[in-house]
Amino acid sequence: MLVMNGDPDIYASPLEGLAEELHAFTARILGRANDLHGSFDDTAQQFSEVLKWSIENFSEDDQALWSDVSANMSFCAAIVENWKDTVKTYKDERLRIINRWNEEAPTLAADLDKAPPMIQFMWNDSPAEAAEKALEALKNELEDEESTAYRLLKDTGDQLSDDLKSGPTVEAVGRLMEGGYVTWSQFNLGGSVSDLPEDVDPEEMAESIVPYVNGDKELDDDYYEMLAVLSGIGWRAERANSGDGENMDPADMEFLKEFYDQLEDSIGVADLARLAPMDEFMGAEDAAPLLAALGTGILVLSDQRLKHGDDSVPGGYHDLPASVRAAVEGDPDFGMRDIDWEAVGNLFGHVPEGVEGGRGLSLTLGLTIGHELDSQDPYFISDENLEHMQAALEVATRNTDANADMISGPGDWFEHPRLGDIHEDEKRQAAFEAILTREWPDDGAAASGYTDWILEAKQEAGDDSRAVDEVAKDLIEFLTDDERYERMTDLTGGMYSDHFGQSGLSFTQVNNEMGKGLLGVYGAYVDAFSLNPEDEGRVTISESNGALLMGIEERERFLEFVAGDEESAVAMVAITEMYIDGLVEGMFFDGDEEVSARNAGEHANRLNEVVNQALVSEAHSRTESSDSHLLDEYERRKAGRELLVEMVFKPGELISTKNPVGQLLIDDLLSSVKDSVTAAATDSVSLELGPVAEMNSQADSSIAANHIRAGSVIIDHYIADGDIEESRFDDFEHLEFQDGHVVISGYENQFRSDVQDEIDELLAGVGDGRGTELLESYLEHYHQTKTDGTGGEKPEADVERPDGEDK
Repeated sequence: MLVMNGDPDIYASPLEGLAEELHAFTARILGRANDLHGSFDDTAQQFSEVLKWSIENFSEDDQALWSDVSANMSFCAAIVENWKDTVKTYKDERLRIINRWNEEAPTLAADLDKAPPMIQFMWNDSPAEAAEKALEALKNELEDEESTAYRLLKDTGDQLSDDLKSGPTVEAVGRLMEGGYVTWSQFNLGGSVSDLPEDVDPEEMAESIVPYVNGDKELDDDYYEMLAVLSGIGWRAERANSGDGENMDPADMEFLKEFYDQLEDSIGVADLARLAPMDEFMGAEDAAPLLAALGTGILVLSDQRLKHGDDSVPGGYHDLPASVRAAVEGDPDFGMRDIDWEAVGNLFGHVPEGVEGGRGLSLTLGLTIGHELDSQDPYFISDENLEHMQAALEVATRNTDANADMISGPGDWFEHPRLGDIHEDEKRQAAFEAILTREWPDDGAAASGYTDWILEAKQEAGDDSRAVDEVAKDLIEFLTDDERYERMTDLTGGMYSDHFGQSGLSFTQVNNEMGKGLLGVYGAYVDAFSLNPEDEGRVTISESNGALLMGIEERERFLEFVAGDEESAVAMVAITEMYIDGLVEGMFFDGDEEVSARNAGEHANRLNEVVNQALVSEAHSRTESSDSHLLDEYERRKAGRELLVEMVFKPGELISTKNPVGQLLIDDLLSSVKDSVTAAATDSVSLELGPVAEMNSQADSSIAANHIRAGSVIIDHYIADGDIEESRFDDFEHLEFQDGHVVISGYENQFRSDVQDEIDELLAGVGDGRGTELLESYLEHYHQTKTDGTGGEKPEADVERPDGEDK
């Protein structure tokens, strides 16, 4: 009889189901329910590339937590899968051993009863003795095999148990990778890039790539290891540039230099980027991870910041392979097209977000694109090449220093290798204008990178914001220049937009995403648009207090560009109203109450005027009559008021005079704006915060609207201070308490005076009438200017209002 270890009460099938459930749960976390084992397994990417949900509004801690959870869940699934296979292997081996014993042992045992032969030599075993020995040998063999299998089961179980308790350590992930239970996706989800293999010779790695590209070798673990090495270096560069990690290891930069030098000698990096996606080579799908890794390494090698001042370390534009520099600059020897856009687009179009190129590469690439757009007839640029330009532009705009150079001009350090000295504004500005005014397939999302960064840079700079202020000044000056403004508001819609065949369009009407980039600039400098106007045609920075100053016309033109995107226009109105609410709230804290009320009223009036006029000017290109202009402007301000309702009842203060607009607010506004636009268009605006003021600040309805809104803000101040309790609202018909705010219940124009009276009555009974005095002073100064946004007298327009509000 066989003596074996007891059959453990564990089975592979339930473990397989558990592993599948864990993988599915990880997929749900990532939003990749149909693609957990898909393309993201092919090579190391950053977590935001793996994640399908939008995490733009998450803090770094939240993103890190989500990444850790996803990594741990994936690790647990791999552990269970490994244990399932181990159990199945033991069970299969145990069954094989039992079956063999059952098949062979009976045959051997049959000879045990045989009588010994009549004549037997002493050195020969009898049949029974031979059978006994064979049976014993078989028994020992099978018992040893079972013991070995059981020991492997137990040792693996103990190891997996320890791994599960310790989490995804380097050793644990390595063991799982050796078994094929995880790929480089574990690093995608949360593995440490410092754990990626480092004992790789860069020249050997470069030489080994070509056989994969030309199809002589199947893609294997060595191939994916190479991609992960390059991607891991990209991650380390991203951390080094963010300031959250240590300085870049010089060995990484030296590795990249040796790798690309060898690859350039072997095939030419730009040539590889052009050829790899072709069907006769790798094909687009298989080439994409390779191009992502190669593009990542190129960006890192181009970044002089990663040298950390050590000139003995490689890093910078001129350390790039010659073929890449020729593709980026434009190579006159390439042929009639002059620029290998296919190589450029392939090389940079797959690089994960977050990896930045160096300042020189980014600026050179952007200027090359802009110059090509400026110098070529649009009809001579193919759709395919435009797609490649767009992909390259998305990468070129990641470096904010290069973005500032494009807007304001670089220092003496830079000269474009093909275009020469671009320090004179003409060439650079022509290239920038060509980028902004080209109609892009992505609606201008890539090109908007030139301005998207300004809001965040302004916030991060704090009080030391002169550098970014100068860029904002130059941008506004650039866009509002007389001749350029005329050109950039006289475009013709092309095949990529809903404006096909239309003319007289602004660049943000053609490329809506660019309007969103300018919205961030308005949010960062909303206070500057409310200040006393500078001389017309002048944008400057005050030497006394550092404030950004501009004329009324410059403000209106810039905001007209913001309004070219409907969503940005509505969000601009909401930002304006929130800022004005902050001015009203600030009257309680700004010392001299009369001065603060006067300043708040004047600034609020001035800001509303330029915003309203910008909306009307933008509508002029889309509507046929002056009444239509005013109606369109009013509809967008109604949508902005509805959007304000969304923001007011969110937790926390998103905006005030002390807390400028942040990217979180901008994102929140744009994510909610569609519903607000729909509400305004269908006449379902709630008006819980009061009616919307008319264009003419002297119209009776405008005076009442400002009275109600400003009065509500003052009431909210007293509610927050505990001076007005919820029970106080029982005395009023139209004022209600909701979530710590006062709201107007069922507002209709016929109740306008009643609502004003209730606000005055409520304020008169609190704070010794201080709130009433501030409100009266604020309204007096707000309405003392009897002009429209252009400076002329504003007659009341006879425009029918869909919601029944008269004028």
